[in-house]
Amino acid sequence: MANETTNTAFYRWLLTQCRRAGYDIDALETHTEIIMITSVALSEGLTPETTGHIADALGVTSRELTRAYLGEMRRKTIPELLTHPDLAALDTHLNEIAGTA
Repeated sequence: MANETTNTAFYRWLLTQCRRAGYDIDALETHTEIIMITSVALSEGLTPETTGHIADALGVTSRELTRAYLGEMRRKTIPELLTHPDLAALDTHLNEIAGTA
């Protein structure tokens, strides 16, 4: 799991922001938190409250933080969602309506 998480653009972005904010990214506790934040953000997204706290701690805006993971999260979760037969059928139907099938 850690390897999958640490090989993401958001993880690298988060490392950079933590370093800029003065956090010791080599400290085990800090590194563990970065992995946990990355994992949650890319699997289910961060709540507005959590986003605000993390953004404040990093000295970035909530919007910057959300933008940093949202696209990657969507690219990761959409294929997983489409493994569900009903959603795959809906996706096919919507593609047909849109003329992209």
